[in-house]
Amino acid sequence: MQVMKTVVTLGSKGQLTVPAAVREALHLERGDRFEISIDEAAGALTLTLIPGIEALRRRISGYAALTEPVTDVDACYHAHRRRGPGGRIDESSLQS
Repeated sequence: MQVMKTVVTLGSKGQLTVPAAVREALHLERGDRFEISIDEAAGALTLTLIPGIEALRRRISGYAALTEPVTDVDACYHAHRRRGPGGRIDESSLQS
């Protein structure tokens, strides 16, 4: 993991400008939302990106692509009933 540090200045309206290199590295876009955490004792401020619905959709869409839709519920049920511990097929269930 690469650590990137940069210095920014608080503007007259209380805004910070995130440098282009940081925005590009994190794929930030206009309108992205952040949670601000403050550690007063350390004088530290942490920004955490709150993923939008599209980012969440992209993240979970890969999981949905790994499975095929169930078209025959009975066959799916029986196939899963035959599986024993560790996902292996229980040979004794094949005889019934």
